[in-house]
Amino acid sequence: MFQFNAEGAIATCRAEARYRDKLTAMPWVGRFWVYSVRNGMLIPLEGEVGWEYPEGTRLYFKGRTTEIHYEFAS
Repeated sequence: MFQFNAEGAIATCRAEARYRDKLTAMPWVGRFWVYSVRNGMLIPLEGEVGWEYPEGTRLYFKGRTTEIHYEFAS
């Protein structure tokens, strides 16, 4: 499930049952912010993702894009 901010960019994405190992499916969430246009595409420059446990989210990645290179498919 995706949620969008007031500007129409993705604010969060969520999966109710994403496997954290081969046997355990758990809720998973990603949050994104600080959007910027790079090479004509609006992308998030900061974000974090993690598993949602009953006591709260346990992040396994939090980062900031400092450089990006990509090509459009033809």
